[in-house]
Amino acid sequence: MAWIVPLRCALLCGVVLHILCMHANGDAYDDKCNEIIAQAQASARFHNADDVDKAEKAANAAQDAFDAAKKMQPDEPQAYANMAVFKYNTNSFDESLELWALAKARIESTNVQMHQMINSKVKDCHFGKASMARDAAYAEGQGNITEAIEWGLQQLQLKPSPTIKRDVATMMMMKSEVATEDALTAHKLLTEATQEYFRGWLSGQAANGVSCSKQGSVLFTEWTGVRLPKGSLAAHLGPVDNYALVKIPTINGANTKHARVVYEDPLTLHAKLPNVAICGNDGVLTSIPGSTKSCWVQLRSPGVFTDLAANVQLVSLWSMGAPPMTILTPNEVKSLPVPLVWHNPLNLPNNGQTTTAVQKLDKAISLVSMATRSYYHWVTEALARLVGALHWDLLEDPDMRIIVPADDTSNRFISQYMNLLDIPKDRLVLYNTKANNDERIHVKELHNIEWTRVKSTPDPMQYSHCLVPKFLLNQVRSAVMQKLTPTPLAEILSKADVVTADSSLPLVVVASRQQEKMRILEEEAELISKLTQNLRGAANLLVFVSSDWTIAQAISIFSQAKVVIGVHGGALANTVFCQTGTTVMEIGFRSALTQHYQHIAAAQGLRYTKIRLAADEGGVGRHTVRFPSTDTIPTVVAAVKAEVQRFKPQEHKDEL
Repeated sequence: MAWIVPLRCALLCGVVLHILCMHANGDAYDDKCNEIIAQAQASARFHNADDVDKAEKAANAAQDAFDAAKKMQPDEPQAYANMAVFKYNTNSFDESLELWALAKARIESTNVQMHQMINSKVKDCHFGKASMARDAAYAEGQGNITEAIEWGLQQLQLKPSPTIKRDVATMMMMKSEVATEDALTAHKLLTEATQEYFRGWLSGQAANGVSCSKQGSVLFTEWTGVRLPKGSLAAHLGPVDNYALVKIPTINGANTKHARVVYEDPLTLHAKLPNVAICGNDGVLTSIPGSTKSCWVQLRSPGVFTDLAANVQLVSLWSMGAPPMTILTPNEVKSLPVPLVWHNPLNLPNNGQTTTAVQKLDKAISLVSMATRSYYHWVTEALARLVGALHWDLLEDPDMRIIVPADDTSNRFISQYMNLLDIPKDRLVLYNTKANNDERIHVKELHNIEWTRVKSTPDPMQYSHCLVPKFLLNQVRSAVMQKLTPTPLAEILSKADVVTADSSLPLVVVASRQQEKMRILEEEAELISKLTQNLRGAANLLVFVSSDWTIAQAISIFSQAKVVIGVHGGALANTVFCQTGTTVMEIGFRSALTQHYQHIAAAQGLRYTKIRLAADEGGVGRHTVRFPSTDTIPTVVAAVKAEVQRFKPQEHKDEL
């Protein structure tokens, strides 16, 4: 019994509806099978139009047509197959599995091709069930992360996919808060996924007639300073150094232990790259198509944490059943036995071809990388690249342009920093970080400030997530403070709701996250109340909310603070501007992936205390966080009082 080619129909629940039809005896039976298809399409249209009543009515009509078809030809598989697909696309996977089993039982065993096709559809159903179960367990990061990981691993067994690998890795990074080994596994999965995406990108280049050498093409997940894209020139910036935090107090409830961490400052590079395409929202760097056979991609300092597929267009080799390590050539694309599948075609309609105008620049530096519009990444990574360019006198060239994210941040902090540093607006090229993953800008000569990874010991990963060299962080503080006219402490205190308001006393800053969406400390009000009671007359206590202050004021506050305390989050990036010897008390996590502010403290010569949160497998992804016990707040208050005592003016008795 022959099968008709599948028909592509309307969308239902965001999934393309494929209807598989088969010839059968009897026009009436065929009419009912076609009615299943028609009513399924109608249900999809009404569903997408948010007309629930009509969508349900059409779905019921499809069911009635199926019931009628079964009575006419109970031994024919066509109606069962049509209904199985309809149930699959309404996420009724158990019903779909039952219908596929009934369809399969009605197909001759000698029809191997059809049995294989149904086996594939059955696998799709199991994958769909695992997907829904994973989403339910994950609950947007607030659910059972362990269970969600298990479902993700089941998905990988059913359909190996770099996208699922990244999803599982993301959940494992969260869970590394309670299972440190998961950080290593997550990084391994991210690396594998990125390599698969790179092969898909090379194959996408081939699909558009660009020939890339399989041996000469390179994915730079990090740069070592030894191997660079062909035609590049590189020079080293700054010293390589080791620096440590010795005897770090770690408060866990009522207990305080001490730890030590040593950082190895990496190599900072200035690389001049020819013929560069800047792609996607994260500003991934690639060779301009056709400019070289040694095609390359560079992910910038975040490395494999950057989602390559979200920045460039690529062929979904894994969806095509291609063997591992496949990279297509232009000739192989032409002779493919299966259709070419582009990754996520609903969101990437260009099939690898840039359809919008690409801006052309002769010389530029780019400050855009992963999450540049978030405050930590801007202050550390983006400003590090800018001050590196200033240090290297790159802006002395009047033709040099600076590519910066278009500033739609809530308080326009990107624009405030550029104004503070006196960067001429006519040198800026604004980069849209909310558009398609495609080539945006072509640069003949891109000057890239980059660095090898910061390593730390003891740390099983040997490095953390998005750390910046000490040399560059020092340069950021120096460059900003040279330009800043600090707001006097007395003026700050007059504008703020503070305890004491005496500029002769030390300033204690509590970085609040009550207006944020994640990592809101449940006991923040109680902590502030206890600090208020205990610091009255001994210190100025300022509760810092970033939206209340300009960037110049925020920097002034942190540069004059003697003690800073706050939950792991963007406001603590301002500790880059703290004076040497300032105490930073981070309410934070155990994961090796959350060393950002501990590392800033080590690099900038600050005193550092870690205040542990209650262990939670959701880690940094939780909406709210809490202390492990009621003993924590008294212990923290005592530690803050001890730090304030260090700055108490010494009393001197007159000598007789």
